[in-house]
Amino acid sequence: MKKSWRKTITAVCMGTMLFSGNVYGADSSQDLMAYTDNVLSDGSLIYYFEEVAITLPADWQGKFEIVTTDNSAAFYHKASHEKWQEKYGEDGGKLFTLSCTINHDFSELPDFTYIGFSEDSVMNYFMIFPTDFQAYTEDEAVAAEFQQMNAEIDFVKQNAYMLSEGAPVGVPASGSSADIGAATTVPGIPGGNGSSDTSDFQESQAGYTGSWVQVRGKFELYLPSDWESVDLDEEDQANDIYFAAMSSDQNAILVAMSMNLTDGYTQEEIDAELAEGNYSSLFEVAQDAMAQQGYTVEKTETINDIPCAFFSNEDDYGIVFMDQSDSVMEVVYLTGGDVRNNDTVQAMLHSVRWAG
Repeated sequence: MKKSWRKTITAVCMGTMLFSGNVYGADSSQDLMAYTDNVLSDGSLIYYFEEVAITLPADWQGKFEIVTTDNSAAFYHKASHEKWQEKYGEDGGKLFTLSCTINHDFSELPDFTYIGFSEDSVMNYFMIFPTDFQAYTEDEAVAAEFQQMNAEIDFVKQNAYMLSEGAPVGVPASGSSADIGAATTVPGIPGGNGSSDTSDFQESQAGYTGSWVQVRGKFELYLPSDWESVDLDEEDQANDIYFAAMSSDQNAILVAMSMNLTDGYTQEEIDAELAEGNYSSLFEVAQDAMAQQGYTVEKTETINDIPCAFFSNEDDYGIVFMDQSDSVMEVVYLTGGDVRNNDTVQAMLHSVRWAG
C-alpha cells in the first residue's frame, strides 16, 4: 500500500491544482519532523519541531543524535548508536522516539507518553520508549554514559509539549486511551472524540431541483439541474479524476476522484501494511492521505449507510469514503467561494449513495 498511498496523495494534490488553481491547505511538502534547536537559560536543550517542542537535559549536549522520517524523530545515544552500527550494522542506542499518527493505536504500546493533538495536521503526538536496554554494553564507558542519560528520561517526558498550547501537557506512559480522550478532542477520527453522525438524504430537503448523476457506475450524487458536467481531458483522467461539474455561475466546481489502495497487493501484504502503519482499516488510510495533503479531517458521518470523513482547507470542502469492495478510496470535493458553509454544497455531499 505504500506505493498506492503515494500515488493517492499525488492524485489528490493534482486534482486540487487542476480545478482550483491553488492548493489552499498546508504545504504538501510540509515536514512535521523538521526542527530547529536552542539553549535555554538553565542550559537545557530545546528542539522545536513543526508542532511540538522537546526539551532535553543540559548534560545531553553533544551526546545524542536525531534520525528523522516523515512522521518520527528517533533520539539516539550517539556513542552507542555509532558502536552498534560499526560492529553489527544495527540501530542500537535509542533513547526515545517522537512520533505522530492520525489514529490511537499507540495507546496499546507498552511504554509511551502522550503529548497532544494538532488541529492543523490532524495528528496525535506521542513519545515511545524502548522496553529493552539499548546501550552498547561491550564498552563500559559507553554503557555508563547511556545509563546516565536514560536515567533522565523522566525530564524529557515532563517537558514535551504542543507549541499551540505553550505548556507541557504530557500524559504518563501508563495512561489509558480514556486519559488521551480527556486531554484532547480529535475531530472526525474513528475512536476519537470527534463527532460521528448518521444521516439519510431526502430529495425534498435538498433545497433545489436536481437530478441523480452516477459516478463510475459505483455511487450517485444528487446535483442541481443547472450544474453542468465538465469535459475531462487525458491529463485529468490520468490523475484519476472521473467526474467534474460546474455551477451555473461558474463560481464553484465539484470533482470526483478515485484511487485503488490495494492494487497489486495480496491480502496478506495489505494486512501487514495496515499493521505496520498502525491502521485499523483502509478508511483510516484514506483519512490520513487527506491529512498528509494539509486538509483538516473534521468529522466522520455515515451518509446513506456509507461511512464518510469530511475534510476541508481554506477553499475546498468534501468527503472521502471507501467503495463497497473496501479497496477504492473515493474523494468528492467542491472548490470555489465559501463552499464549506453553503447549503447546496452540504446537500450535494449528503446525497451520496451507492448506485442501485
